[in-house]
Amino acid sequence: MASVIASHDLKTARTVVELGVAEAVEQGKKRPTAARLVELAEELTAASIPGQNTGSEISDPAPSGQRSEISDPRSGEQPGAAQLRDLSRSAAVLRERVASLIAPRALKPAVEADPAAAHRHLEDLETELQRLAKRLAAAKKAAAAAVAAAPVDAEIVS
Repeated sequence: MASVIASHDLKTARTVVELGVAEAVEQGKKRPTAARLVELAEELTAASIPGQNTGSEISDPAPSGQRSEISDPRSGEQPGAAQLRDLSRSAAVLRERVASLIAPRALKPAVEADPAAAHRHLEDLETELQRLAKRLAAAKKAAAAAVAAAPVDAEIVS
């Protein structure tokens, strides 16, 4: 975590820990292993643009250590698998992190301590949720378009 904080920021490290805890809870554990946190940190902080191969032309063979992840049959994951895994966990993380905080029983002490501050924070949360709803709608639209554009199996099911 120290390397994540040093190379990125505290928010990124917090996200790594939150994802690790959510994953551990899904598996019935109390906390994530250090090795899993390292993996999550690598996944989260990996460059989104892969490194360029040293070959100058398309016809130049890539050096043996720089094979494409897509063309390597030994590769354990398909491209996008990590993103799909994160997406599949997102609803659970949202439920665990947000829904539990705004439950009446959990919210009551905060409202009693400082009603105005609690109200402001809830308004901020509502604003963020509205932004996320717009982003989710756009993502669903893009996914639906991709599904519609995908070739359909010609087999007729009766």
